[in-house]
Amino acid sequence: MKKIILGITGGIAAYKSCEVIRLLKKSNFDVHVIMTENSKKFITPLTLEVLSNNKVQTNQWNLHSDIYDGISHINYSKNASCILVAPASANFIAKLANGIADDLLSSTCLARKIPLILAPSMNTHMWENPATKRNINQVKDDGINIIGPNTGFQACGDSGIGRMIEPAEISDYIKNSFFKKNNLPLNKLNILITAGPTYEAIDPVRGITNLSSGKMGFSIAEEAFRNGANVDIICGHSLQDCSSTINRINVTSAKEMFERVLTHCKTKKIDIFFSVAAIADWRPKQIKKIKLKKEKDTLDNIKWIENPDILSSVANLPKSLRPFTVAFAAETNNLTNFLPQLGEKMLKKKANLLVANKVPESFGACDTRIMIFEKKNKFKIFNGSKNLLAKEIISKSIEIMKNEKWK
Repeated sequence: MKKIILGITGGIAAYKSCEVIRLLKKSNFDVHVIMTENSKKFITPLTLEVLSNNKVQTNQWNLHSDIYDGISHINYSKNASCILVAPASANFIAKLANGIADDLLSSTCLARKIPLILAPSMNTHMWENPATKRNINQVKDDGINIIGPNTGFQACGDSGIGRMIEPAEISDYIKNSFFKKNNLPLNKLNILITAGPTYEAIDPVRGITNLSSGKMGFSIAEEAFRNGANVDIICGHSLQDCSSTINRINVTSAKEMFERVLTHCKTKKIDIFFSVAAIADWRPKQIKKIKLKKEKDTLDNIKWIENPDILSSVANLPKSLRPFTVAFAAETNNLTNFLPQLGEKMLKKKANLLVANKVPESFGACDTRIMIFEKKNKFKIFNGSKNLLAKEIISKSIEIMKNEKWK
């Protein structure tokens, strides 16, 4: 049974830690909890002891010596597989970024030789504060894993990024990251992914875009990285975060994404291309230099042109440059109603595999429903978290690559 240390810091999301413990226990993990003093104002040690079946540690000067001997903050993590801090407050992240160890949890994190995962939780303004951003970048550079946060309504009444990701997402991440064999043969493969929405400017203040959050693309990126791939992700405006070892390239427009993707394919041998981004089909022929006035014929005077087709352009590269290509299709109706159209799209785009997802309900959601569509109209429908679906998508891609003896 794998041992996990769960650190809980002060914040309203501390109540979610109960569900995190339940899910990890259900997956046969041995959960040992360390609480900060502030966390005890939101949830009691007794509750967590009952759920984890282990004594909850709260004081480095009074560690339960019947279980752990010697110097507490050094020995406590020696036989653990990882440390998970959920929720991780802005204050605790600041401590880690600056090497401050003034309680049992921060000392244990500083003295560890095992992976450390943080699930941030804080008010959206705290998350957006430059000091927090500096601290997040620092802990990433130090090799600490960050998962989340999500966007949504917060207990304080604000709405925005800062919500701790859901317990099911945390549990999936832990299982997939550290305790499942990396059975996807991605070692040393170069993976390129597009993610998120593009934005097509009309004038200096207006433009067209969509509600894509980029979650699926980033889930595929993390799954590929965890299985040994070299990952580049080219994304439009997205609040999603990723491991510091994933090469993230931010773009705005479809044209800019097109240029970046083609440059990557031509200069870096790409093995698999996941075209996940929700790319605008059209853009204004000319971006106005001043804000358009609200007049009767304003919209009629905008000339639209079609954006370059990134997927087709990649699939039509010379054989020496062409990667295995996975297309994504967003549909608003029942997925099975579009089987003929999906087959036609896959053929037209010269994609090796196509993933269809139901929108708009999947935009920004943690869970979704997808159809993985193969040649000869073979398909299978999957439901679940985007983290788990990313594994299914990559598994099917590798399977087809092997069957087609793709090189």
